[in-house]
Amino acid sequence: MVLKSRKKTPAPDSDKFVTTPLPPQYCDSRTSAFRVLFQNQNAETAKILGITTLAMMFIPVMAFYLTMNTIFAEHEDPTMYAGFAAVLSVNLVLGGYVVFAFSEKDPESEEGKVEERPLTASSSKTRTD
Repeated sequence: MVLKSRKKTPAPDSDKFVTTPLPPQYCDSRTSAFRVLFQNQNAETAKILGITTLAMMFIPVMAFYLTMNTIFAEHEDPTMYAGFAAVLSVNLVLGGYVVFAFSEKDPESEEGKVEERPLTASSSKTRTD
């Protein structure tokens, strides 16, 4: 089975596009995103993704019903205020995930030091003017 990528490149001498095939290592029919996620090196990522997914499913619903039946029960339209509370809780969960993702340590090199990457796009480019 040959999978094709969605990246389209212009065909030579033509205005039409051709689809470029994926490299062979990505064409294994037994490899799925689910299997890749649960490989040993991705275990921590799978755990965080699962926790965030559960939080995104349950926290907004809980926030909606708890605030509608307790805090905003006496308001004229409690569902509107409870909806705002649910949207706020979604943003808090997403913000927490982003903060966690950015606070994650960079992969360490073989010597145990954090790899330092140059700020330039390529170290071989030099300015000539």
